[in-house]
Amino acid sequence: MDIEDENLKGLYDAYRQKNGIISLEKIREIPEKYNIGKRPLSLLLGWGEVTFSRYDEGYVPTKQYSDILQKIYDDPAYYKELLEKNKANLKSPQAYEKSMRRVKELLGEKENTGSKLDLSIQYLLHECEDITPLALQKLLYYVQGFYYAFAGRFLFATRLCIPRHLNYTFPPGIWSGSQMNI
Repeated sequence: MDIEDENLKGLYDAYRQKNGIISLEKIREIPEKYNIGKRPLSLLLGWGEVTFSRYDEGYVPTKQYSDILQKIYDDPAYYKELLEKNKANLKSPQAYEKSMRRVKELLGEKENTGSKLDLSIQYLLHECEDITPLALQKLLYYVQGFYYAFAGRFLFATRLCIPRHLNYTFPPGIWSGSQMNI
């Protein structure tokens, strides 16, 4: 940054402080805090698609928009309420889901109370864009096997059946017939 940019930034910072406008640093923290992109956040708030991006670049928001951003920054419950209410404004359900998971973390809410097997399946389905049932089954076997190798016990309490054509050799005592011993 050259001296003119520093002076301009200092002037904007002084203006923001004098007029009760949210700081640029806080504006930049909001998308990271709630795991949402700039454009989806702008749409969620009912603003133009690039409005938040402009504020993130250093433009000074109006007092009205500043107050909204400050409340979002300070209050995850308020953000969650906006997220639920304006979910239809988002272009992708993934943006909603990612941000909702983050806000629930911030609020200390537990999202999943399923079994380890259910949680593992949810994770694999979420992370793998296109996965077949057979590929999912194989991945679950690898998870079970690696967990056993490193922790000395099984992760899943459920007996898993392996397809006979998988041709994987398990250490003695783990594999018997077509099921893993638990």
